[in-house]
Amino acid sequence: MNSIALKIDEVLKQEQASFVKNITNDVEYEQAIQLFEELIEDDEHNQSVVTLLVDAINRYESSLPEIVAFDTHVDTLDPGVSLLRILMDQHTLKAKDLAKELGSKSNVSLILSGQRNLTTNHMRKLALRFGIEPGMFL
Repeated sequence: MNSIALKIDEVLKQEQASFVKNITNDVEYEQAIQLFEELIEDDEHNQSVVTLLVDAINRYESSLPEIVAFDTHVDTLDPGVSLLRILMDQHTLKAKDLAKELGSKSNVSLILSGQRNLTTNHMRKLALRFGIEPGMFL
């Protein structure tokens, strides 16, 4: 049994290891992250504990107010506009660069700000430009 496996056994036998299944505060979160980083080095032998830790870490992170607020905000975003922003970023494009596909620079700005919606014609033109399926903007 290697030193990491011995350490796992020690940690799991202690009451302090409750964070392996349920993280309740930042200190336990940091301990879980540290243990995860050590265990992942020998994931093959530590898979069950790693799985427990990952689940506990995900639950804790999902309960943090800033993550809840972020998720709530993301849920309100138009997926088509989000994709358009990503494509613009990846291709280093500005609003004026999409005037041909979306009508005008001001129309692009209105779409990006959520004041106007992408039409099916816009989606077709954008899909053609970027070599993707129009349905990705839905």
